[in-house]
Amino acid sequence: TLTDPAGLLDLWRQVYDIEEANEIQSFHTSERDPARLMAEIKQVAEGLGGEYAFTLHAGASLVAPFVRFNDVHFYVKGDLQAWVDALGLHTVEFGGNVHLLQPYDEGVFYRLRSPQRMAVVGNIQLYLDLYRYPARGREQAEFLRDKEIGF
Repeated sequence: TLTDPAGLLDLWRQVYDIEEANEIQSFHTSERDPARLMAEIKQVAEGLGGEYAFTLHAGASLVAPFVRFNDVHFYVKGDLQAWVDALGLHTVEFGGNVHLLQPYDEGVFYRLRSPQRMAVVGNIQLYLDLYRYPARGREQAEFLRDKEIGF
């Protein structure tokens, strides 16, 4: 039995960094509405039979919305190029508004949630991903922790 889940989560967030833990590739799409882009990603996943899960602000927008966002981040399993082709994404040298993460571990797909029938990483993974994210990530992470995690 875990006697201090809050303490463990506090320690875990100090050593976890989404950018160090995962391979992230950024792309550009002309779609400016994150909600429409997320719906398109869901459709592509169904067509590809691929596993995916939204994270960072895209994921949080579905379970505990707190901040506005433009970039969509999601974990993918399988052929990355198939995702890029199916979504019509364009390679960029820097920036981009669509970010595909190849996970460091299958655990990112543990306890997925499906609000609005879209896959979102579990609350703990979402919290860890958000905490060090520079664009209001810590604020969103603390809101998620208060509203959804509870410790």
